Amino acid sequence: MKTIISLLFIGIIISVSNAQDKIREKPYYIFFENNIDGMFKKAESNSDSSFYYTPNLNRGFWFGFQPIDEMQIISKQYFYSNHKNELKDIEWIRALIENRQDPLHGKRNIYIVEELGQDSVKLTRTKHFTVIE
Repeated sequence: MKTIISLLFIGIIISVSNAQDKIREKPYYIFFENNIDGMFKKAESNSDSSFYYTPNLNRGFWFGFQPIDEMQIISKQYFYSNHKNELKDIEWIRALIENRQDPLHGKRNIYIVEELGQDSVKLTRTKHFTVIE
């Protein structure tokens, strides 16, 4: 009986540890400019927008990002002073596709970053999917 209780306790500790690792998962911030360089935003029926990137409009392959949380608007200065080194762009996504890598699959901390005017950015937490036409 003690062995079963010990195993259950160890299982609970491992589960809690795995959950904490997912919470601490490294965020990916991806810069987005609608209708520029293979990027577009599509409004969905529930008024949310999904974001799409393609390295080549003739290729028929897209990275898609669907919102999973409400967006946040924060100061551009705050964002760039804290996350500038973590910000990715379309060239980063092109390199992933060319190298046939998909490090975004299953990640829960992917944020689409959109600049709003001169003073603020909009962050939208998303989940990643791929589209092949």
